[in-house]
Amino acid sequence: IGVGITVPNHLKNSYMMITIQNKNLKTRVYKEGKYYTAESLTIEVSSFGKTKEEALANLQQAIDLKLENSN
Repeated sequence: IGVGITVPNHLKNSYMMITIQNKNLKTRVYKEGKYYTAESLTIEVSSFGKTKEEALANLQQAIDLKLENSN
């Protein structure tokens, strides 16, 4: 992004790899209104929280449940 251009917070994304149950999952976290949304780009699961950390913890729980139910 060029000098002097400000990207609004709602457009800022954080991408990261997280490991859950020995699976590497590409994840995106972004702020949407008052909450952060965390979504796995590897499997169709998302969650939210008041902070990035809470959103990621909630995402981990959601992924654990999805993987548990798929077995």
